[in-house]
Amino acid sequence: MKDLEEKINILSDYENLNMPDYEKQMYFKVKILYLKLLNDYLSLNQYDDKLTNSQLRFIKTPKNQQDIYQFLSPNNYYFIRNNLHIDRLPIEDFKYLSLKQDDVLDEKSEELIKRTFQTVIKEVDEKISGPFMAVYGPLASDAFQAKNDSLVIGFRYDEFNTDGLSDEEWEELNEKQYAFLTKQNQEMMTELSEKYHIPVKVIEYDEYSVQPLEYEKKNKQM
Repeated sequence: MKDLEEKINILSDYENLNMPDYEKQMYFKVKILYLKLLNDYLSLNQYDDKLTNSQLRFIKTPKNQQDIYQFLSPNNYYFIRNNLHIDRLPIEDFKYLSLKQDDVLDEKSEELIKRTFQTVIKEVDEKISGPFMAVYGPLASDAFQAKNDSLVIGFRYDEFNTDGLSDEEWEELNEKQYAFLTKQNQEMMTELSEKYHIPVKVIEYDEYSVQPLEYEKKNKQM
């Protein structure tokens, strides 16, 4: 599995778990694998490919400016923004993933994801008995809120990269990118919601609405 060790190390810095090192390593491995399988089950890469093939100069956010959700994603632009509560997996499913030697979405893995992902992504608040709006960003504004049982897809690219462009060229390109994204993200929400029978929200992030890995690492060292 590509970059597995690096991703486990990053997660180890990001999440403090009260368990032995071996169990933590296994937990993180399963979480990273589940994320990859869910991404493939949802076919999120097809939306990434549309941006790449649009000839609208969408540039991937540099790694040190990404947050943990984008960093762990196998895609360049779209990423699963839900928190994955893999502790809710049945024991036999967790064990199967912990022993899996690849990250291929085979028939058994697909059945597992299909059966469990709505439970794994759902936010729960013990103080609230019914549905509520969960926050997926720095502010409790509508832009970063979604129903607690929603599939939440994050999106980010290096919007302000002006390499080789004049101010006028960048402004013209930015308008075309915005129009393209507005249409695609709406289509994406409709398609995923109809296919998987679940509420879907796409949230666009920027440098002001994430905590980059670089920032997280500095804080851990302080």
